[in-house]
Amino acid sequence: MTELEDNKMTKAIKAISLAVVLLTVTCMMISCSRGTPPAAEEVDLGEVGTWNWAMSIGGIAGDTVYADSVDYTRQLIFDADSNYVYLPDGMIQSDGRYLIVREPLPGTGEMAWVIKYSDEQVPSQIVERLDADTLVLSPLTVVDAYTDYFARMIVR
Repeated sequence: MTELEDNKMTKAIKAISLAVVLLTVTCMMISCSRGTPPAAEEVDLGEVGTWNWAMSIGGIAGDTVYADSVDYTRQLIFDADSNYVYLPDGMIQSDGRYLIVREPLPGTGEMAWVIKYSDEQVPSQIVERLDADTLVLSPLTVVDAYTDYFARMIVR
């Protein structure tokens, strides 16, 4: 295989993997049904606020997708009453209740903070990082999916 063919193949694989991941995430977040949140002790890690999507890293090809390089936006809002809203392009796609719990990760048993959503169509996410201005979420059970980075929106 020539270097040109190899480069075309790599680009095609990256494009396909991005499309599959975006389609999967979109399908999982479409439902707006509400259920009861999982039973667990509520924990405040400082998540309350509005979070704007900055980038995603991962997928089969290990891509990095920056928010300023695509024609869509994503926003997560968590309030002090344990309610959340997910807004791709400013439109509510999912909302309901959430809990943050400490639990063992599948496969490793390592303890981690996990966000569980009342909407059963929204998969639980691992809280990889949460500080004053950065929220990093990874899928709990999906292999080769993207880790999402959010920046806290500053209200003045």
